[in-house]
Amino acid sequence: MPGAVYAHIWQAIRERKQIVFSYRGGLRETCPLVLGYAADEQEKVFAYQFAGVTSPGSKLPNWRCYFLVRVKNLQLREGPWLEGTSQSRRNQACALLTWMRISRTR
Repeated sequence: MPGAVYAHIWQAIRERKQIVFSYRGGLRETCPLVLGYAADEQEKVFAYQFAGVTSPGSKLPNWRCYFLVRVKNLQLREGPWLEGTSQSRRNQACALLTWMRISRTR
């Protein structure tokens, strides 16, 4: 059964809300796009990170994949919906079993 973080991200995707959370000690600001499970059955989200901390050598904005078990202090907020390029979205291999995915058009 999906956890509370999963349910909140599901809501954010449905309502096209940004999510802000702590991940590995750093604040991340993202727009979630794909929610599902990895091959090892861990809950994951594929999101467009536009601000906050990122890995050394990485640049923002960019697409990121997050394990939900590591997401802390999750908040949903209003704000512009950002998606980056469709090419990056097509290459998404974050969540192999996808339960929710938002399309580019409304």
